[in-house]
Amino acid sequence: TLGDARAMTLSNPPAQAAALTYNRVFVERGGQVYWGYQGKMLVNSSARLNAIAADAFLAQLGIAPVDPEAPPALTAGSYQGTWDFRGTTESNGGTTVFVAANGTTSCQDRTTLASFACTVTVTNPATGAFTYSDASASALGSFDFLAGTAAGTYHDPTTTPVDGQFTGQRR
Repeated sequence: TLGDARAMTLSNPPAQAAALTYNRVFVERGGQVYWGYQGKMLVNSSARLNAIAADAFLAQLGIAPVDPEAPPALTAGSYQGTWDFRGTTESNGGTTVFVAANGTTSCQDRTTLASFACTVTVTNPATGAFTYSDASASALGSFDFLAGTAAGTYHDPTTTPVDGQFTGQRR
């Protein structure tokens, strides 16, 4: 018994289970039986370079050492990926924006799954500020690189309300 459940493990599992990194566990709780796993103890040996050795190694390769205290130098390519945007008053739908590493973009309506042309321009890579436009709408916003989120305001004469705020997240 563990807490309010009864747990069962096999003390002599079949030979086929020896290669697995876990042990199967069966748990009975409230008359229902669930299965789960318990990780096996593993020994993992690895060798790593400390900062002094890594800097010396990088120097031999002709690569500048990395300063872990320096903030990341963001570029427009830092915001590549798949972003889902939705008006803050909407409970479903929205737009999926695909941003490629070279800066090209394409969009998809999340309700109809129809693709359409759009443009996203990162105007300030350090802050994540960007502009968005498609055939009928425009937006100003900012990406948060570390959190993987976006927020801003939009103008779209084909929707009600015409002006509003949006939020987004990177998939």
